[in-house]
Amino acid sequence: MFYVAVLPTFIDALQPVLGQTVLLSVVYVFVATAIHTTIVSLTGTARSLLEDPDRSCIVRRGLALALGAIAVWFPLSAAR
Repeated sequence: MFYVAVLPTFIDALQPVLGQTVLLSVVYVFVATAIHTTIVSLTGTARSLLEDPDRSCIVRRGLALALGAIAVWFPLSAAR
């Protein structure tokens, strides 16, 4: 679905379609790999931080407040 939605906006009809499709695929895989590598690296750091029960409780409360704020913000922004 990603390619069906995004590909037409990046394809130049005057250029070879196969080359453009391969380039978009390579860029997509590179960016996705970089993002996932960063997430995995940061989880190793976060693990030591969250092993402490007091810190873990603070982080969980902060995330719960953030989710609550998003839950309030979303319907307010959609109503406009």
